[in-house]
Amino acid sequence: MEACPMVACPYPPCPWWPPTCPILYQVELGQWERQSVALWVSEEYRQLYAEFKDYFKGEMVAIGDDTLEQEVTILETLSTYGE
Repeated sequence: MEACPMVACPYPPCPWWPPTCPILYQVELGQWERQSVALWVSEEYRQLYAEFKDYFKGEMVAIGDDTLEQEVTILETLSTYGE
C-alpha cells in the first residue's frame, strides 16, 4: 500500500490529502535550502534584460550557436515579466 504523499504522514493514502490532512508535519530545510518566493522584476532590470537580450542574440548569431536559444527565452521572460 502506498503511503500518504504528505511528508512523514503515518496514514496510508489519506482522503484528507491537501488541504485537510489532520496531521501536517513541518519539513525542515537543509543548510543551503530556502523557501521559494514569487518572481518580481523591477522596471529598471526589465530594461537591462531587454538590452542584454538583444546583445546576446547578436553574439549568438555571430558565433553560430543556436543552442543558446533557451537563454534568449529566459532573458525574454525576464525583460517582459510584470508588464
